[in-house]
Amino acid sequence: GKKDQTYFLSRVRQEQLTRAVFPVGGLTKEDVRALAERIGLPNADKKSSSGICFIGKRRFSKFLEQYIHPTPGEFVCVDGGGRMGRHEGFELYTRGQRSRIESGGRGAFYVVGKDAAASAVFVAEGRDHPSQFSRGAFVRDLHWIGGEPPAGYGGRGDTEADQGFRCLFKARYLEQDSHCTLLGPRVEPGDAPTRFYPGLASQEPPLSYVRFEAPHPAVTPEQAIVFYQGEVCLGSAIIAAPGRTLQEE
Repeated sequence: GKKDQTYFLSRVRQEQLTRAVFPVGGLTKEDVRALAERIGLPNADKKSSSGICFIGKRRFSKFLEQYIHPTPGEFVCVDGGGRMGRHEGFELYTRGQRSRIESGGRGAFYVVGKDAAASAVFVAEGRDHPSQFSRGAFVRDLHWIGGEPPAGYGGRGDTEADQGFRCLFKARYLEQDSHCTLLGPRVEPGDAPTRFYPGLASQEPPLSYVRFEAPHPAVTPEQAIVFYQGEVCLGSAIIAAPGRTLQEE
């Protein structure tokens, strides 16, 4: 997808946005590049930056190790539960990330989940393994930029809310928008948190639920899930836990 800063602005309040000034206004990156080329700026065709620009040219894990003490443990394969070797710290891995396991000629292994209590990192062979996909996610801390939740969301307290609220969502920066239905905490979602993140949702207050129209990959706890209606960013929530994966059905 195109770079769109609404993912990062989704926790801001409307009153804050009314006092914010965006230097390029409604111009897209392509518009800005064309303008820079027209007036002769030397960086008009400079390659776009990616990743976290302030850490420089080094592995992100090395950056983290300056501030935390990683907890080593085992890579555990979701197919059969076999140990795949040691990792240097479960804090250094996130869902969907390539694991750097020496697989002896097999395909690459990708992170599926983590068990903090056991310092285990769950992995599966291939980026499109069924354990990467969930049909929904349990969410908390919903924030609506306009202040009020939309009609149809179960947090409003009205009777129509139990029908759920249909909208678009993005669970990672640069994802394509996908369709979902947002259900309030009073609605039984017919799902449960995945076992590949044990214990995450057990101590949470009643959670809302996002039901995806199609199974979605690499939904990751503690990341934002952002809601849209057309091109309007409505707000966001924090992912407490992905729902059961396709492998667990």
